[in-house]
Formats: sequence, structure tokens, C-alpha cells
Amino acid sequence: MSDIFCVVTMSTMRPESNMNRYKLLTASLAALAVILQQNIMLPSFYLKTEEGCRHCLPGWTFMSSSCYYFPFSDTFYRTSWNEARQFCRRQGGDLAIVNNREKFLTINQDLSRQASQSGFWIGLRDVEEEGVWKWVDGTRLTEGFWNVGEPNNLNNEDCAAVYPKSNPFMSWNDAPCNYNLKWICEMAPRIVLL
Repeated sequence: MSDIFCVVTMSTMRPESNMNRYKLLTASLAALAVILQQNIMLPSFYLKTEEGCRHCLPGWTFMSSSCYYFPFSDTFYRTSWNEARQFCRRQGGDLAIVNNREKFLTINQDLSRQASQSGFWIGLRDVEEEGVWKWVDGTRLTEGFWNVGEPNNLNNEDCAAVYPKSNPFMSWNDAPCNYNLKWICEMAPRIVLL
């Protein structure tokens, strides 16, 4: 079953014709979205716009029930893990949590299409306790896709990055958090109100 759920609004209702009814409908749809997400446990909820279901902000890609941002352009700057995380948080997301094979393979498909061999920061680090890797949401790493010999903490490497590799299950390296790399942001799809 698809995790995309759209609600079609009445296209004949015009804001200028009856503003109170329009505001009430808009508020009701927003409340319904919250109720459905919490009580039915839908991964995401969307409201239909004239162009169809909008999942992500412009420049973001919808994959595996989340929105992802990849700064692929070679002209785009590279930055430290902390600055990359700040960028993602300013956009309403965080560095990507790649905590299962499905997400990992989906993201890796996009990375493997890139000519760049630059690494991409993900939301994983072991700064609190060496060797205890945690995602940005505080959960511990259960399955990793480390390159041979990684993580090795060479030169105090406390942040994780994914690199485009022919074998996707050996594409993570630990790196110093102040090293400049590209990054991958993740956020939940947005509710779009008309």
C-alpha cells in the first residue's frame, strides 16, 4: 500500500466568496491531517493542490516517505558536519537518518549517479562516547554500511559520511567533524493547505 494519502478539496469554493466557510474548511483539513497522522499512524499526510500532491519543498526529492536535499552541484560549497546540520535545520529538517536498508539503497541510488567522489555528511556521530554511534534523533546505530576498516577514529573522526561507491554496503567512513563535505538533509513531507 502506498504511503501517499491525498484529500481532494472542493475546487469550486473560492476564498473571496465566503471567507468564513473557507477558513473553517482550511482549519478543519489541518486538524484532520493531525488526527489522521496521530491516530491512524500514517507516515505522511498530504492535501491535494491544483497541481497534484505536493510532498517536498522545491529543490527537495521525495523518496522512501521522506524529503531529501542533496547539494550535488560541484559549484556548491562543502562544509563541516555542524554547519551542514545547521543548514538542514534552517530548512525545517535535519541531517539524514539512514537507519534501514530501504532508505540507504534509495539514497545511494541518487549518490551513485553523481560524478563527484565527494562524501556527504549524514546525521550520525559518536561524539558523546567513542564507538557508540548515534543518529541526530538520539537513537543508536543498529545497522551500518561501513567501508572496510571503518570506523577507525583516525585523527579523532567522530562524524559519519557516505561516499558514492560501487558496493553501497561499504560506503560509510568516519571523518573529523570539521572536515568540509557535502551533506544530505531529510525532513518529513509538508502539509499543503490551499
